[in-house]
Amino acid sequence: MARLSPVARGDAPAHVQAIYDDVFSPGRDPVAEPGTATGSAGDFWTVLANVPEIIVHARTFANDFVRSNARELTRSQRELVIVRAAFNIESKFEYSQHRKFLRATGYPENKAAEIPVWTTSTVFAPDERALLGLADEISLGRGRSQDATYERLREHFPETAVLEAAYIAAQYVMFGLLCRSLRLEYDATPERCEEVSSS
Repeated sequence: MARLSPVARGDAPAHVQAIYDDVFSPGRDPVAEPGTATGSAGDFWTVLANVPEIIVHARTFANDFVRSNARELTRSQRELVIVRAAFNIESKFEYSQHRKFLRATGYPENKAAEIPVWTTSTVFAPDERALLGLADEISLGRGRSQDATYERLREHFPETAVLEAAYIAAQYVMFGLLCRSLRLEYDATPERCEEVSSS
């Protein structure tokens, strides 16, 4: 269960209701009738709606960076970065959602299944390996990236695309950590690190 209250449609301003219409379905109250087309509860959106600027930012980012055709990186390259970052920070919600979105781009399923073990896999091309390496350095290395990683990225991409990859990876680290902290969607899990009784 989410740690913060969701915002019902009737309590949301008109511009947030428009986002609800887009994410859920027109006119529906996602608190009274939870659920999205991808099978999640939808409380990522209804909890973020407590601060309208936050839900607007999240939706704008999704539309302008993840779904847009106006990016240097292809949609599958963007999703590859997101899936790896989400896996690394253990956000089941972001990982699950973006595996679906990656599949929808036509990305080969055998390659998508290898994302968790990409460092020992032989299925990824050099440009994909460079993107996956950057996703690791941002999500696992807390942003401590190597010059060699950026050199390899520049062998395959213009600098604008490299910036897109870094920005998207960092943004989804944030989204995933937010989901875990607020216990949203598939990340609504109890604390795993607890003392186990000796009796």
